Parts: sequence; structure tokens; C-alpha cells
Amino acid sequence: MTEPIASSSAMELECIPRTSIKPGLDDTVQTTVMDTTNPTPSLSLSRRRAHIQFTALWWNKFLKGWNDGSSGALLPRMQTVYNVNYVVVSLIFIMACVGFVIGALINVPLMDRIGFGKVLVVGALCQAAMYALQSAALPFPVFVTTFAINGIGMALQDAQVTSYVASLRNNSQLKMMILQVGYVCFAEIGEPQQEHTGRNDDSKFRQLLRTRTVHLLGLFSLVYVGTEVTIGGWIVTFIQRVREGGPSSGYISSGFFAGLTIGPLVLLWVTEKLGNHPAFYLYSVIAIGLELVIWFVPSLIADGVAVALVGLVLGPTYPLLMSHAGRVLPQWLLSGAVGWIAGLGQAGSALFPFMTGAVANAAGIDTMPPLLVGFLSLSVGLWALVPKGPRRAD
Repeated sequence: MTEPIASSSAMELECIPRTSIKPGLDDTVQTTVMDTTNPTPSLSLSRRRAHIQFTALWWNKFLKGWNDGSSGALLPRMQTVYNVNYVVVSLIFIMACVGFVIGALINVPLMDRIGFGKVLVVGALCQAAMYALQSAALPFPVFVTTFAINGIGMALQDAQVTSYVASLRNNSQLKMMILQVGYVCFAEIGEPQQEHTGRNDDSKFRQLLRTRTVHLLGLFSLVYVGTEVTIGGWIVTFIQRVREGGPSSGYISSGFFAGLTIGPLVLLWVTEKLGNHPAFYLYSVIAIGLELVIWFVPSLIADGVAVALVGLVLGPTYPLLMSHAGRVLPQWLLSGAVGWIAGLGQAGSALFPFMTGAVANAAGIDTMPPLLVGFLSLSVGLWALVPKGPRRAD
């Protein structure tokens, strides 16, 4: 096993004890009384470092959102340049999924061997390679394959960033909401030092596969992320073909992602007041109602507003999911579990848009709204199965 991913300096964030926490012990055991009245120079340095680190994590999520948000808006352009139909252009989602699943599978062994920071660098290099190759305007088979390279990088980065924030002792849900704002600055970010459990890679994988909660959260992630990417990926095409919108229809996709961006913070007080489960039910009912407006109201303006509001109410869902995982899953399993949950989410981001593209190719793109109503209803059913209980002892 390598050293825990959080350095000792990153842990001293709220207030510095007169003697440090003993390495290897549970982070909740303090050996001295905390001094909150006279911050030391070490405290200021630690807080400054924490701000820089969290800003870097936020920037990572911002770039991920930029990447995901641009794909859907560019789908009509891809079809024009490469002269491909709905099914063929949907292969970009499939290849991104393949890469993400590969990244999710190698996340745990890479994390144990090279550590948190180096895994993030590997992920960034994969993403840079994808953008460099795509900028060369290569043939479509190569263009599609580059999405797999990008998927590997995103899987590695997403698992590390999300598990890091989900495992924080204080305000993890607020910080997850701030990260989600980055996807579409700051307090302590040091992950508590984990007790050495003596578990090897194989036992982690076995325990991961035996944990029912991980699979329920993963299935929910598959459906929710698939629904979100389907909206962002196909809404521009729907507006242009069904509502006869012009080239500026791409701004409707921007409205959706703007809603995803501000939703976590705007609705944070609602989430905290109602609790995770009731808040998600409320947001889902509103989202389904708005999808019915898009389905039955043939108005470009009304549909554009409804799409933005759908993004607003869906915005808190993913950070809510990950912060909930941080509460109900054991600490030592969290990084691998988050990678698995995010990997299934990425599988959904390939399966559901591809399914929508196949149905649109056979029956028309106007089938998208009823499909989305069905997807959202399925996510509500899966959320009802997710445990509400607190995290088990590590």
C-alpha cells in the first residue's frame, strides 16, 4: 500500500492542534485541545494550500463540463462534416463509455501504486492527447476512437476528485455542490488520513462487488447520467428538426448546462431543509412536468425555458448522489466505489443517448421527450431503493 492520498499539511485545515494527529490513527482521535483563537503561520499556510488545491479540483470539473457540454451542441456539425446518421454519430457516446469503463477498472490499482496526484496527471495527459488528435481533423473512425482516450482520462480524474471531496469531515455536500458548479472557493479539502486496513487490491474488488449499496448507487448513476447526457446531447437536434429552430438553437443547450451549473447552489437550501431523498423526489417531479411541456407545447421559446429549468432542478442530483455515497459507504472503499459508480454513470451516458439516437433514426427525433419522461421515472424508482442510513464503521 502507498501512503494515504491526503498529506498531513492538507489535513490541518480548520484549526491546528498543538501536537499533530498520530499517523495511522483514525482522524477523529485528537490528542490535544484545538486552539481556535490564535492561528499559527502553519495554519495560514495550510489554508492557502487548501484553497489552491480545491480551486484545482474545481477547474478539473469545469473542464469536464466544458467537454460534455460541447459534444451535444456539435452533433449536427459532426453529422454534416462526416455525413453520418443519428446512429453512427452516437458512437461518440459509446467510445467515451468504453474509455470511461477502462479508466474505472484501472483506477484502484493505479491509485494504490502511484497515488492521488500522479493519477490526476495521467488523466490530464489522456485528455490532452484526445484534444490534440481531434484538432487534426482525422477521419471519422479515428475521430470517434479519441473519445475513448478522453474517457479514460475523465474516469481517472472524476474518481479521484469526487471521492476526495465526498470523504471530507465537514460540509462535504456543500463542497460537492461547488464542484458541480465547476462542472457546468473555499474551505478545507484535506481528506482524513485513512487507517491502514491491510486489504489488498483483490479484497477491495471483492468487497466492492459484494456491496449492494454500491450497485444500487451505480444503477441510479447509470440512469441519471444517461438522462442528463441525452438531454444535453440531443436537445439541439430536437429543437432544430422538430421546433424548426435556427443555428442559434445551440444556446438552448447552453441554457440547460447553465441550469446544471447554478442549480446546486440555488437549491442548496431546499436540499438541506428537505433532506437528500425528499429533495430528489421533488426535483424529479418538477423535471418530469417540464419534460411534458417540451413534449406537448410546440413553442420554441417555451421549450427553451423549460430545458433551462430542467437543468436547474437536475443540477443538485449528481453532487447529492456522491455526497450520499460518502455517508453510506465505508471510508476505505470510497475511492473504488466512486470510480465504479461514475463508471456506470458513464456507461449510461453512452447507452441512453445511443438508444435515443437509434429510436430517432427509426421513428424520428420527436420521440425524445417521451423517452426522457420514462428515463426520469426510472431514476425515481431506483432512488427509492437506495439506503438512507449512515456510513458503516470503517
